[in-house]
Amino acid sequence: MTTLAVAVASWIVLTLWGWMELRFSALVPLSNGVTVGILYAVATASRTRGWPLFRLLLQLYAGVNVLNIQIENFVFATIPPGEIARTTATGLLAAVGVSAALAWASTRDSGGMSSNAQGSLTKNLWWKLPALGALYIVLFLTAGSFILPYIREFYGRNNVIVMPSFGVLLLTEFIRGLVHVVSLSPFLRTMSGRRAQAALLAGLALPILGGISSLLLPIDHILPWAIRRVHIAEIFGSNFLFGVITACALVPRRPAVVPVVASAGSLT
Repeated sequence: MTTLAVAVASWIVLTLWGWMELRFSALVPLSNGVTVGILYAVATASRTRGWPLFRLLLQLYAGVNVLNIQIENFVFATIPPGEIARTTATGLLAAVGVSAALAWASTRDSGGMSSNAQGSLTKNLWWKLPALGALYIVLFLTAGSFILPYIREFYGRNNVIVMPSFGVLLLTEFIRGLVHVVSLSPFLRTMSGRRAQAALLAGLALPILGGISSLLLPIDHILPWAIRRVHIAEIFGSNFLFGVITACALVPRRPAVVPVVASAGSLT
């Protein structure tokens, strides 16, 4: 099977699983389609194969789509702790399965060779990482202020979320910003010399995996569509910009080294 065929098969499996977990809805295949699509694009662009590709995809998928979402669920008390534990387990299972399938297919398409693009990130990470975490807070608050007039009435008469103290909110968003950066890092490391492409894919991956495909599209029993579409615009705007800035800050302008290829350690 080609990598594209495996991506389609992964989309079908995730859709069937989503329908069993939630309910039959046309938004479930749409959400899983954009999820698998962005992972396929990242796998292709990274030029990495074998176990390095598996680890790259797993860190991105599990970090942004699972850990990041569950941090928010816990702090804002959107679902009970037992449900958080269950959805974390199923989310990690999906992340492992899809990442392994795409890595195996990509390696098979390349003739069974394992390729690890030994790139690097830019220097001065000691201050860039906390600066990016602080930037995430700024973008989160700015986007929230823009949509506040459209959601104030709904949240004023509903207890869908429990708003933490302002200090806890700031700490939460700082940690989520770092989770995004760490989750992107293996991919960005392979993109030395291709900053524009890295910025586009990072900008798309963070909003798609970080809320739109995992929550706002498929789960329609918590928030009405009028509220969800506002949040989709909010998350897409802030996370896309954060992904672009992160890539520009961490991806070197020039390639670091030529990828090293070896036949051992492939996912076959």
